[in-house]
Formats: sequence, structure tokens, C-alpha cells
Amino acid sequence: MKRASMWAGLLAVFACGLAIGAVSGSLCERHQAAERFRQIRHDKGAFLTGLVLGRLQKTLDLSPQQKAGIEPILLEGFRSSLKVREEIRPHQDRIMQETTERVRALLTPEQAHKLQENGEWKLLLPKPPPGRP
Repeated sequence: MKRASMWAGLLAVFACGLAIGAVSGSLCERHQAAERFRQIRHDKGAFLTGLVLGRLQKTLDLSPQQKAGIEPILLEGFRSSLKVREEIRPHQDRIMQETTERVRALLTPEQAHKLQENGEWKLLLPKPPPGRP
């Protein structure tokens, strides 16, 4: 009997370790994704340029001259894209806010309160595909 309880205890410790590892790994991955998004927003394209240039270098085996020529093109492209996104974002937000208000008009007061607690129009966005943060 003692041997069975020893194995049960060992199995419980192992299961706890697995659970703790899974949770901490998930938290670490979310933190890294949030940090990448922060860098993308604040450095105006340099972070994305570095990522893409590294991927191109690895995949296409670029020469130093090609890498030097591609880098400013990528940086300009990402900066132009960011500028367009910044111009469009207020319009998107306004549309989603109007949509939320129209939805809210059809809800009960309790449902409207839940909608507000859950981030309003962000709750109306489609869920990301599996495997994406």
C-alpha cells in the first residue's frame, strides 16, 4: 500500500509540474507577443524591417549588397503602411463604436452592462484563428 501511495504522490507532483510549466510557458509567450507589438508601434518600422530582413537573408541567402539595398525599401514600406493605418484607425474605431451602439439598443440593461464590461466593440470582433494570439 505504501508503494502505491508513493507512486500516486510522485504522479501528482509530476502533474503539478506539467501544469505549472504550461501556464508559465503561455504567460511567457503572451508577454513576448505583447513586447513585439509594443516595439512595432514605437519604432516606426525598424523592428519589422529587422525581422523581415532576417527572414529574407535566411531564406534567400542575400548578398551584403542585396541586404543593404533591400533594408531601406522595407523600412520605407513599413513606415508608409503604418501611416495609412494611423489615418484609417480613427474611422474604423468610429464605425465599430456606432455598430456597438446599434447592438446595445437591442440588448437588455444586463446584457448592455456585460457588453461594456467585456470591452464593448472589441467583443464584436471575430476571434483570431487557432494558434494566433
